[in-house]
Amino acid sequence: MNSILASAVSGLNAALNFAFDLLLRPFSGLSPIWGLSAVSIVSGVLLVWIYGKCSNQARIKGIKRGIFASLLEALLFRRDLRVCLRAQGAMLVGATKYFLAAIPPLLVLMVPCILILAQLNMRYEARALTDGESLVLSVQATKGTKLDTLSITAPNELSVSPSVKIPSQSEVWWRVNTTTDGQFPLRIVNGTDELVAPIAVGLPTASLNPPRIWSNASTSWLFALLYPENAVLSQDSPIRTVTLRYPSAQHTILGITMHWILIFFLLSLISGLMAAKAFAIEV
Repeated sequence: MNSILASAVSGLNAALNFAFDLLLRPFSGLSPIWGLSAVSIVSGVLLVWIYGKCSNQARIKGIKRGIFASLLEALLFRRDLRVCLRAQGAMLVGATKYFLAAIPPLLVLMVPCILILAQLNMRYEARALTDGESLVLSVQATKGTKLDTLSITAPNELSVSPSVKIPSQSEVWWRVNTTTDGQFPLRIVNGTDELVAPIAVGLPTASLNPPRIWSNASTSWLFALLYPENAVLSQDSPIRTVTLRYPSAQHTILGITMHWILIFFLLSLISGLMAAKAFAIEV
């Protein structure tokens, strides 16, 4: 069952990667904020449209009218304690009904929203290194693997510090230092097995799409769905995980620097509310 789900997730990720690459292609020569903003705005419109299709619009509209009527009643008869309390109770009941009516469409929206966030996280969460910066490479081996058999080889453009071994966790850490822009292969060797990890230096944030985590086949399908940039190692590999810890990216919009998920939330919310008004969708 897990292998079937893993295959389905792999195919879905490939299709989504292609779709997002196509969507972001017009912004390839611009600052990453343009592509991020475009996807956020389109996502807000799309999610509101889906909400309108899978929700009971007539019921939601009726509930909101009832809440508004109770609010007016509480304001108009605020000097009558009994009427005011009754109106407030009706608003509480209406709010509960509204919440229950919104749960099914929100559950449906979780699926496309998770897929969109996973793709954006892959493209905008981390940034490439700059000249002189370094990153930490960690390799976790399966239990019983001799850590002394793990080594890495780097091209002249990269320099690697001596390894730090953590036998209790079967891990080896290296610090990789950079000297020039480009994408360079870092080879992780374990006996006769070899894994090539590309190190990106001086590339735009949205171009940082090579894998940042390699995991063996025991990794769950849900992890693969949430992190589509990750690569899968053979189940027979003595290496369990390989992780490249790139710096976190920050994006500037209207002179304010913030994390990509805040930009996505704000722009998708604004575009979604505007789309709801344009399409006459009750949210």
